[in-house]
Amino acid sequence: MRATLTSLLVSITFLVSLVAAETHTWYFKTGWVNANPDGVYERPMIGFNDTWPLPTLRVKKGDRVQLYLINGFDNLNTTLHFHGLFQNGTNQMDGPEMVTQCPIPPGETYLYNFTVDQVGTYWYHSHTAGQYGDGMRGVFVIDDDDFPYDYDEDVVLTVGDHYHKYSSDIIPSFLSRFNPTGAEPIPQNFLFNETRNLTWKVEPGKTYLVRIVNVGGFVSQYLWMEDHEFTVVEVDGIYVEKNTTDMLYITTAQRYSVLINTKNSTDKNYAFMQRVDTDMLDVIPSDLQLNGTNYIVYNEDASLPEAYDVDSLDNYLDDFYLKPLSKEKLLDDADYTITVDVQMDNLGNGVNYAFFNNITYTTPKVPTLLTVLSAGDAATNELVYGTNTNSFVLQGGDVVDIVLNNLDTGKHPFHLHGHAFQLIERHKEIPEGEDPVTYNATDHADWPEYPMVRDTVYVRPQSYIVMRFKADNPGVWFFHCHIEWHLEQGLAFQLIEDPQGIQKNEKITDNHKQICEKVGVPWEGNAAANSKDYLNLVGENVQVKRLPTGFTAKGIVALVFSCISAFLGLAAISYYGMNDIENMEKRVARDLDVYFDDDDDEEEEEEQSITEQAATEPPCLIFNFIQSGLQFYLLCKEIDNANPLIPSIFIQRLIEVMEDYFGDLNSVKIEANNEILTLLLYQMLDDGTPYITDFNKLRDLVSYKSLLSKLLSSATTVASKATGTAMSNKGPLDLHKTNNHQTSDIPWRRSNVKHTNNEMYVDVIETVNVIIKPTTKKAKRHLQSEKQNQGFDSAFYSSASSKSLNHDIENHLISGYIDGEINFLRTSRIELPSLHRCIDFDVWNEKRGILSFIPPDGKSTLMRYQIDLNQTNQYGTSNKQSMLSMIKSTSIEAEFICHENTSDFEIRLNLSPSISKIDSLNVEIVCEHPEDQIKMNRVTHGDFSSKGNGKAEWILRQLKPNVFSPVFYGSIISNTENSSDEEEEEEKEGARDENNQAKHDKKVRISKPSYIKLSYSHKGPVPSGLKVDSLKIISAKGLGDTVKPYKGVKYMTKSGNYIVRS
Repeated sequence: MRATLTSLLVSITFLVSLVAAETHTWYFKTGWVNANPDGVYERPMIGFNDTWPLPTLRVKKGDRVQLYLINGFDNLNTTLHFHGLFQNGTNQMDGPEMVTQCPIPPGETYLYNFTVDQVGTYWYHSHTAGQYGDGMRGVFVIDDDDFPYDYDEDVVLTVGDHYHKYSSDIIPSFLSRFNPTGAEPIPQNFLFNETRNLTWKVEPGKTYLVRIVNVGGFVSQYLWMEDHEFTVVEVDGIYVEKNTTDMLYITTAQRYSVLINTKNSTDKNYAFMQRVDTDMLDVIPSDLQLNGTNYIVYNEDASLPEAYDVDSLDNYLDDFYLKPLSKEKLLDDADYTITVDVQMDNLGNGVNYAFFNNITYTTPKVPTLLTVLSAGDAATNELVYGTNTNSFVLQGGDVVDIVLNNLDTGKHPFHLHGHAFQLIERHKEIPEGEDPVTYNATDHADWPEYPMVRDTVYVRPQSYIVMRFKADNPGVWFFHCHIEWHLEQGLAFQLIEDPQGIQKNEKITDNHKQICEKVGVPWEGNAAANSKDYLNLVGENVQVKRLPTGFTAKGIVALVFSCISAFLGLAAISYYGMNDIENMEKRVARDLDVYFDDDDDEEEEEEQSITEQAATEPPCLIFNFIQSGLQFYLLCKEIDNANPLIPSIFIQRLIEVMEDYFGDLNSVKIEANNEILTLLLYQMLDDGTPYITDFNKLRDLVSYKSLLSKLLSSATTVASKATGTAMSNKGPLDLHKTNNHQTSDIPWRRSNVKHTNNEMYVDVIETVNVIIKPTTKKAKRHLQSEKQNQGFDSAFYSSASSKSLNHDIENHLISGYIDGEINFLRTSRIELPSLHRCIDFDVWNEKRGILSFIPPDGKSTLMRYQIDLNQTNQYGTSNKQSMLSMIKSTSIEAEFICHENTSDFEIRLNLSPSISKIDSLNVEIVCEHPEDQIKMNRVTHGDFSSKGNGKAEWILRQLKPNVFSPVFYGSIISNTENSSDEEEEEEKEGARDENNQAKHDKKVRISKPSYIKLSYSHKGPVPSGLKVDSLKIISAKGLGDTVKPYKGVKYMTKSGNYIVRS
């Protein structure tokens, strides 16, 4: 399909008024218009006044715009954003739905009324539900009578991607448990001025100013011309010093204005090439055209050129080195720094979301700007804007840095509303497979004297960027990824800039109130629509709960056993979401929704339920099992008089066998070993009936040596490599300390070792709870001590502090009988075993120590002991002194610092290099006064949650040594004035000296946190160095005289050393 640039320019400017009037008034009604942009597939596009493409709007600096947007859709809300316009004083005209305005419902009209105070190239588009991908987009040009460079003719050029499906159909499929990896939808084509194979008729010897805009929703594009050059003179509305290049790289939402000099000869025509950035595509369909050939035509009688290929795509212009023509210098050092980490992950519904600092943007119930306008003095408190909107309150006039660490393996173009920022650093790309590199404030590149300025910039994979701007434009400004799919995933945060200035300069318009009332959105209240108590967020919209332990980024993958042909007959094994079993699919999805929406179900890690009959022929029953953080589904034929426990027993035994072969289960491991699982099921079933379930027999029939060698390739598993103290086969099971520091994960068994029914394997878990008092100097408060006489000072162990080390020995696999004859440290407290639910307490109590088979789910605690370092032992000495020699390498090093004369504080954590990882760590922050509030200024890693009553939590889900050091920066917001005693004293002094008016003034109290409580559990070696002297197994209570309790033992030591029995 070919079109001429001249004809297209005429068609897309049909409503543009280019008169000299200072006020431009447009009436645009949205609606669907049939079009065929790529010449392949006709589909409805969103047009204005029954026409598509949308018009290019042209105004001049100082002109007023009055654009009446009439929602002509039958069932869709809409909004309009003018991309790149600062909207100074007119924040309500910015357009993002539920950020600065209520959505416009069908049949209603919203007036976008503002004065233009900029020059350059911009564009406008819907800011609702991906609508601009359906065509609701156009170019907005602000002409400048004083344009700094000479040219003969001004031309507008757009590039973008194109989908044959509606965005409203694409988004639900994209944000689905059936797309657990978050793979972005692949476009069907790529457009050049809203068409393909464009012909641009030029005249020789002229200079064209070409305004290039990427109006796409996803993919960046490379542009180059045959035997012509681009001279860049403007980016995103900012004039720059001339820079000539052969190739441009333009992300979605970016704009470049370039000068193109045509040749004097008209003998030949030339190719104008576009190519998509294939690195952004997860898959490349065979029929997807990656290159587009367009034509620079000097002579219509001459032939059109072939595609003009280049050897490399690496020679594009790096916009980081462009210099503003205004010579705007690097702003002063930042007054406030916002650090955010970009990640993509799955939540409890199986959907892949995008996160800033582990928060995915979740729409508030009241547009944030309207919360500012109605909140009064509370508008300066970030809490009123919700816990899931990623809101940051800025002080007017501050210099602000945004440090963006991209922990994702893809590129992302980010756009800031209301500002153009200086890009002061952009790190190089880090290849996939290597650890991401994050910004280090003490070790960074030299910043340019005249940084490049624009409003949309990309960050490279696993890398970072640093942006700087001055907070001189009061408003609520959205910051988000301009890949539309990522915005739908929640990759956004909000800046509430100078809320008092917003209240002073702006009021909600009557038209805006009417729109809110029509669409049913409150125009007053906090993020939860509470207009009485702005600090009460009960009922706010929050993100979906996180996946329980055991799920992976692959999402929810449940085993489905289709046993329709006979009772428990094996027909097929498939993974949930990969086969289209329509009747069962709905039930499974509903069960998953119930599971993740019900708190009680989430806490219950193991349960089973027999659901109703599936709509199949013959009738079948679906059994649902939740165990070890995974959901299992068993579909079997219904037979009269069948034992209903058979399916339950069988699936439990299958899970045990899978854990025996594969270790801790997760979806990736199951999928990777599907062949072995199929062989196991073949042996375990005979014509659909449970047959072999004995572990030893199955090992003889199904080899798993190659599997274990693969899974444990990084671990030392042979006895010859084990270190530590040798032990006799005659002795008890010892857990003891060595001085070697290995960090490999510990395998539970060697591949050629079979165990008998009366063996025991245990996990050793250290649980640490410590209260740390703050310091006002940067002195470390260690949870560990390098030397016996250092690290435990009086401030750390003050009377208000407490510390205890808890160790649980939990079952990994237990068969047979155990007696609790335990010899242990005299300074500790030992608790009775916590029995598994499958154990009959009466039987156990009658025959103390007897435990029958226990499933390997960690629900049973065989022994727990606690050492309280603040108590005095039986020898009259303090445990914290006598135990110093034993606590030489705990897991976490912590700093807790309060800044003098302010309410600011910081917490720094470091993991000991002798520990492989900590899976979950909780830091509880407690204020001196319950009425105070804890504010997170910024956090490098983890989640922050305010708990009220002067408490908050900082939660980190995984720590690894030498990867990163989490830091929390916070402050205390005091909600009370001076205490009553201070006020009485001031009144007395004021009475004695009426002329001293200052002594009547109430002073703001500087509040500080009282202490932090650090809590974590570590599974594996005992990191504290504490030892169990012995855990004796009573052979007299074994399975019989012919069965010895242990042919040998293996045990675990402090740093990963172990001995495997022979």
